[in-house]
Amino acid sequence: MEAMYTLGLSIHSITTALFLAVLLLNFVLLYRFEDIVRYKRLNSVVMTPLTLMIYSFVVFTGVLMMAAKRLDFTTPNSVMVVLSVVVLLVEIQRIKTLRFIDPKQRDSFVNYKGVFMKMIGLEIVATLFISLWMWVR
Repeated sequence: MEAMYTLGLSIHSITTALFLAVLLLNFVLLYRFEDIVRYKRLNSVVMTPLTLMIYSFVVFTGVLMMAAKRLDFTTPNSVMVVLSVVVLLVEIQRIKTLRFIDPKQRDSFVNYKGVFMKMIGLEIVATLFISLWMWVR
């Protein structure tokens, strides 16, 4: 049983690292793109499904790890639950906002980039913080 828990924890750590990589890729793509139409297409076809798939895998493995420990709500586990809900809400807001941006208005994409680069940066910092907290512990 301990070997299975250790394997699950390793898989959770790897998927968290992948999620950090995808967040960083989202940040770089948002920074580099100037054409809203191309960015919306890339985001809707590739990045949103990839981000949400890896994110759901992180949450799923985290839930499995908590279930293996009989729903042990320690401080780090509680922080991870709250962080996962916040990240999900930010991602939903980012996707919804991008959907309604008018490609003809240049300022709308610039405003979107400014706000959501900060949000993705905060997601990266928060995920990195909780990951380091768990890996060092």
